[in-house]
Amino acid sequence: KCSHGGTADRGKRGNQGINKDTRNSPHGQYHTAAARVATEATVEVFQEIWDTVGDQAFLRFLNIRNPTGLAFVIDTTGSMRDDIEGAKQRTINIVKSRRRTHTEPSFYLLVPFNDP
Repeated sequence: KCSHGGTADRGKRGNQGINKDTRNSPHGQYHTAAARVATEATVEVFQEIWDTVGDQAFLRFLNIRNPTGLAFVIDTTGSMRDDIEGAKQRTINIVKSRRRTHTEPSFYLLVPFNDP
């Protein structure tokens, strides 16, 4: 196990580790690069698992029963200004009503468009 440092680290080196968890950490200048490398490695591992086990097993692995999405398309043209708040509230209510139900989609998509 590596020692990340900080007061909560009970590693062998105490608080002398390489803490790069945030940009304000003692080694924060490495935060962005470390986060990028970690993200790329995670994507690579997940892709290998997906390629190996196939779609259905991968979805079960992620506990995704219903790989569907729900899209909201909202006109953001200036003339719609009065209606946008209503659309926003209605969208929020739809999302809230589907949370933790069998109709909850795997992802939501918001598509703003502007009619010049």
